[in-house]
Amino acid sequence: MTSDSIAEREVTKVYWLNGILYLPHYQSTKKNIYVAPAYGQTNWTEYAEMDLICLGATRGDEYLLVRRREER
Repeated sequence: MTSDSIAEREVTKVYWLNGILYLPHYQSTKKNIYVAPAYGQTNWTEYAEMDLICLGATRGDEYLLVRRREER
């Protein structure tokens, strides 16, 4: 990629709960795991997709950088 090109992005399912954006955890060995900002620095909590739904989170779609998930 050159400095004048745009990074590849794709539509990704995210969840919003109380104004906080929860993103998919790309390195988790479990599927459908979401994390909040600062995960791995000050916050180590992981959320299952169903937990976020049960807590009243709203599903959304955001354009995020393409992350290739390795099959394990």
